[in-house]
Amino acid sequence: MSKLLIPKTTTAYREGAVPKVGDLLFDTEQKRVVVGDGETPGGIPLRVASNEKAFVYGVDVDKYTTTSGVNAPVSSTSRTKVVLNHDYDYEGANTSLRYHAVESFAQTPAHSFHAVLRDLERGRDVCSLDISDYRKKADGTALTEQQRRGFWIENGEKRLVDFATRVGQFYYRFDHYDVTVNDVVHHHTVKLISNEPFVDAVLHPGFYDGGSILTLDSGRQYERYCFGDNGTTAYAWRHGGSDTVYTKSASPAAGDTVYSNNAATTDSGKKVESFVPGGSTPSDIYFMIYDGVLCDSDGVPKEQSADGTPVSRAATDRLRSIQGYRPATNTTRAYFRVNAANEFSNLKSLLAHEALELLLEIDLGNINFQAGLSIGLCNCSVWNYASVRKTGRSASFGNSTISYNGSTPIRPEILADEDASTITVGGVIYTRDTTADSGSAKAWVNGANTVYTKFEVPTVYVAASGSGATAVPAFGDMAYTNADLTAGAAAITDVTGLDYDFLHMNSGANIWNAGAQSDHSKRVVSFSWRGIENVWGEIWEFMDGCQKYQDAVVGDFTNSGYWTTNDTDLYISLDTDKGAGQYGEKFPTRGYTGDSVAWVWHPWPKAAGYIKEYDDFTYLCITTGGGETTYFGDYFYNDANAGARVLFVGGRAGHGGDDGAGCVCAGNALSYSHSNIGARQTARADMGTDHLAEGSNS
Repeated sequence: MSKLLIPKTTTAYREGAVPKVGDLLFDTEQKRVVVGDGETPGGIPLRVASNEKAFVYGVDVDKYTTTSGVNAPVSSTSRTKVVLNHDYDYEGANTSLRYHAVESFAQTPAHSFHAVLRDLERGRDVCSLDISDYRKKADGTALTEQQRRGFWIENGEKRLVDFATRVGQFYYRFDHYDVTVNDVVHHHTVKLISNEPFVDAVLHPGFYDGGSILTLDSGRQYERYCFGDNGTTAYAWRHGGSDTVYTKSASPAAGDTVYSNNAATTDSGKKVESFVPGGSTPSDIYFMIYDGVLCDSDGVPKEQSADGTPVSRAATDRLRSIQGYRPATNTTRAYFRVNAANEFSNLKSLLAHEALELLLEIDLGNINFQAGLSIGLCNCSVWNYASVRKTGRSASFGNSTISYNGSTPIRPEILADEDASTITVGGVIYTRDTTADSGSAKAWVNGANTVYTKFEVPTVYVAASGSGATAVPAFGDMAYTNADLTAGAAAITDVTGLDYDFLHMNSGANIWNAGAQSDHSKRVVSFSWRGIENVWGEIWEFMDGCQKYQDAVVGDFTNSGYWTTNDTDLYISLDTDKGAGQYGEKFPTRGYTGDSVAWVWHPWPKAAGYIKEYDDFTYLCITTGGGETTYFGDYFYNDANAGARVLFVGGRAGHGGDDGAGCVCAGNALSYSHSNIGARQTARADMGTDHLAEGSNS
């Protein structure tokens, strides 16, 4: 007897029955997975030559062109979720039997994202999170407010921890075949992935490292710490959190002198025993669940206010993934990179983002990410930093893929900010206390001090007067020191609390697009994909390890392309204007690209617009001319000027249908910063002092 494995159900097949095409079954007698082909009784065994445990799944992308009217070709694209039957995975196999369509997958790397609080400095998970609620530990006990702010007490010592989800290494392969239907040629690309090796698959390059290793004659190992360079003559190497040495070359040779100061003038008495360049070791990746929040050197948030006023910044500041604060913006990619390094992490790289997009496309079965998952927090009529939500709005959904808005009042507790129902007056935070109300005056307390407001439920986004149709106190409204509401205390400078978002979406003409007021599907507060909050929309995210470059020529581009590397040692090199050929013009094949900066030719389009044609692997735009719901569905922002440009992805709160994981801006200088651009971090599983100490002497 075989029972149905996918979709998840207990429906059973009688022995000898013919399962439908694409149905995956588990043969309870033979203890093996089989797939239905619509012809074979009992199904066909699903096997993998290199690893019989591999579950290979993907998406079959069918690109075809039809004719509408005279000389009016219309291109269309459809996607089908498929599994790979390895019995037929060989040259000359019957294509119709090779891939089997399914409605869902039993297991995917995306399903197995593992959310944790991680001590990035040590490279250690301090606790797993409840899969259904990221406000709790895996054992169901609630995280304390301190822990949700990123502080963990262990043996009396305070450790900094970040909310992250572990993404396991996966293998990928792209297949191509053509099928002619009614004289129309359909060009198929099949994107296949598995967390186990399978025939002709390679490990995704996003999982390779970039940290070079220096071993001294004492046997101690040091990892490259390029942020400690003095900029000219000294290259930094770090063991643990503070033990740093210097060499006069970023690629030292055995026998070279090691220095103890960052001017590389004081001989440490030690020599280089060996040097291993970065980019040779694969590792799982931790994606930060939340966009980065700027904190001081002790990890205490330096949050931007709702009006977007930048905070003071220091080279020792940290970028952190924690709950309850607005993400940091208004600084350059290079500065964000330093802040991330201080938290023992990196900014998300182009290669890591490619891995995420591949998982998204297959998981959703859709390249139009907004249609497949959520439009995102993007339908403000104009950009306004105050539209950016505090991190953790989706925490109570855990690892769910969910988008919530004004028409779905599920789990109302998610509408509460971390400091629920508070107002800030004169720099002091007051909490709502209904027991202290006096008549129509609403009380807010801080210790022995009380202030009063006319209205009860706080929200920022109401009409400019602060009263509006919702009748709630707002940013700029007056708080009073007496219950008669006659003696003004000061204006409210920040507010949080229940109904914070639902109320503001119905008022405030300059915030939410009036045309979206009746369209609840576009009134998105926040969303989560496999537990990662706001993968697009809200604010742009800088990408590191990449730099667009082009030479402008009338009517064409020459040397159009981008530099890409996984070697974090070389990221600083991408903060200068590098032209094609300056690193030997290496054109890498897909897969592991090595430890050097690689130049990849890419025909960047002149014009901005919706993406029509794109690179199947990188998702980077090749031509524009699509639409919000056609072809790719995401937008490409560009200029036609020569030179280097920084890349950022995702879109922002005022973009509407332009946004998505594939939405890219490649039109700004390397030194660009703006209040609508922030950053998301990643960290390798083998980063941290615990791992650096492995195999080395102290």
